[in-house]
Amino acid sequence: MTTIQNADEARALLECRDRRKWSSLLFGLAERHGFPSVFFAIKQSRAASFHTAFVETNLSPRWRRIYERERFAEIDPVVAHCRGHAYPLNWDAGTFVTERERLLYERARFHGLVSGIAYPVPGLRGEAGILCFASPVHGCPGPDVRASLALVRDYVCESHRRFALATTVPPSGAPTPLTPRELECLQWVTAGKTSWEMAQILSCSEATINFHISNVTRKFGVQTRSQAAIRAISEGIVIPGQGDAFRLSAYQR
Repeated sequence: MTTIQNADEARALLECRDRRKWSSLLFGLAERHGFPSVFFAIKQSRAASFHTAFVETNLSPRWRRIYERERFAEIDPVVAHCRGHAYPLNWDAGTFVTERERLLYERARFHGLVSGIAYPVPGLRGEAGILCFASPVHGCPGPDVRASLALVRDYVCESHRRFALATTVPPSGAPTPLTPRELECLQWVTAGKTSWEMAQILSCSEATINFHISNVTRKFGVQTRSQAAIRAISEGIVIPGQGDAFRLSAYQR
């Protein structure tokens, strides 16, 4: 499995109302991409204690106890990367260079964590986290897999909030107000169109398209256009799976 057709499987994370089912969907997606081990954690802010984080994982309890007892998070280069960067990290034995880091890797390898990819997780309200996929074998995922898992990351980031504590209550009230042109751009983003393709469809420049998309991401409080599309689906602004169908009623009245 190298792609998510129409994002249907990842989108199911948004629709799930049961945490066990949500976790099962996440773990199933990861395994079909070749990563049977998953660790997801997100804190309400960068300054918050990790003990307050929302955590979902299928890593063995024994490994988690070892990791916590040895305080490996303090020297883990994968964690350090996700704290300081927005792009994912493909990790393997070569990522761990110091003596203590190599000890961490050898312990992890014993528990089936040989290589993987870790995605920083930016939250909508200043949260910070990590979504890490691990494999028991050596190997680097191809570009299709990396892009597909990045989309999974965005859906996980959006959908986990209903299962977290009080600070993760889903947004209430009216839909986020967008202009008609912003809505058009968002529709085509959800359909997978590039800025160039949208410029041809809407008979305008790429700069104009990027301007509108920038406004959308700012209004939604997200960092990427794919996160904005996911948010639009969750708010009911965009109706997926219906071609060009687009819900404008909240704005056209």
